[in-house]
Amino acid sequence: MKKQTQPLKLERRLNFGQAHEEASRGGLAKVLVEPDWASIPAQARDAEALGYDVLLSAEIPNDPFFPLVIASQSPGSIILGTGIAVALARSPVSIAYSAWELQRMSGGRFMLGLGSQVKAHITRRFAMPWSGPAERMREYIQLVKACWRTWQTGAPLNFEGQIYQVNLMPPGMQLPPQAHPDIPVQLAAVGELMLRVAGEVCEGVRLHDFCSRKYIDQVAFPNLAAGFATSGRPEAAWNAFQITGGGMIATAATPDELEREVVDLRKRLAFYASTPAYRVQMDLEGFGDQAEQLTDMSKQGRWDDMLEVFTEEMAHRYAAIGTHDVIVDRIKTHFADLSAVQFSMPLRDDRERGVLRELIQDLKAGR
Repeated sequence: MKKQTQPLKLERRLNFGQAHEEASRGGLAKVLVEPDWASIPAQARDAEALGYDVLLSAEIPNDPFFPLVIASQSPGSIILGTGIAVALARSPVSIAYSAWELQRMSGGRFMLGLGSQVKAHITRRFAMPWSGPAERMREYIQLVKACWRTWQTGAPLNFEGQIYQVNLMPPGMQLPPQAHPDIPVQLAAVGELMLRVAGEVCEGVRLHDFCSRKYIDQVAFPNLAAGFATSGRPEAAWNAFQITGGGMIATAATPDELEREVVDLRKRLAFYASTPAYRVQMDLEGFGDQAEQLTDMSKQGRWDDMLEVFTEEMAHRYAAIGTHDVIVDRIKTHFADLSAVQFSMPLRDDRERGVLRELIQDLKAGR
C-alpha cells in the first residue's frame, strides 16, 4: 500500500544534559548529570517557537513520563511523546494509567511511544519476565487500549490473552472519561515480527536511528503494511499511520565543521553496527564482514579503532549528511515517504537559531 505524502513533522528531544568523563586515579570516570527539571517549560516553548511538531522524552536513563508532566503545563500545540518508554519494564495497566492522565494534562497532545528493550535489560536490570517480545507487545498494547476503552465508556474490563489476563477494574479504581480519549501509540520496531505488530495494533512505528533507505523500502514498509492489513482498519486509514525515525542527520555550516560532525556520527553508527541486534541493517547493505569485525572490536574494547572499519561512505547509507545549503534536499531524499524525523543541531547564538528555524520551515515545505 502506498502512503499519500504528508508534510514532514520534526521531532526534538528534551535535553537533560549528557554524562561526561573526568580524570580519576583509575583513569576516566563517568560523571552523571543531574536533570535540570526547571528548564523543561522553557524547552517546550523554545521547541514550538523553532517550528518543531513533537517534543520527546526518552528513557535514557531518566523516567520518560515525569518530564512530560511538567511540559504538559506549558500552553501550546506541540505534541508531547515518550520516545520511547520501556514497556516490558512496567505493567501494561500501569502504563495505561500514566498515559491517560498525561493525555488529560496536556489537553490531548500526548503520544505514547513504547519499546520492548532486549532480554538482558528486562530480566537483569528491571527484574521482569521475558517471552517472545513481538507477541508480548501485541497483547500489551491491546490491553492498554482495553483499559482506555473501559475508562471512556464504562464497559467492563475482561481481557483474556495468552500472556495477560485482567478482569478487575472496580468503579473506584477507574479514571474518568475525557475529551480526548484517542491516544496514538507508536511502537519501536526493528525486526519483521515487531514491524508487523506495529502495523496491526498501533497508530505508528518508531524506526531505529540506525536505519538505511534499503531497509525502509525492503523491510519496514512491506511488514508494516502487512500488519496493517490484518488490523481490520480501512485501507484509507493507512495514510494516517505515522512512520517516524529511519536514520540520522549530520549538518554544519562549512565542510570543515561537517567533517567533525561526520566523525562523531560514524562513532555512533559503528557502535550500533557492532551490536548483533542490528545485524540485519548491515547484512542488507552488504556489510556483513564489517559487522563481524566491529563486533569483535567491541568485545576487545577497541572502540577507537572502529572508524577504520566503518567508513564515511558507509555512513551515507544510514544518514542524511550535508552542509546547511544542501541538507534539506538530502533529508527529503533519505526520509522520503516517512512521517517524522528527529532533527537538531548545536545552537550557540541567535544566528544559528535562525538557520535552524529556516531549515525546519524548508523541510515542512512541499515534498
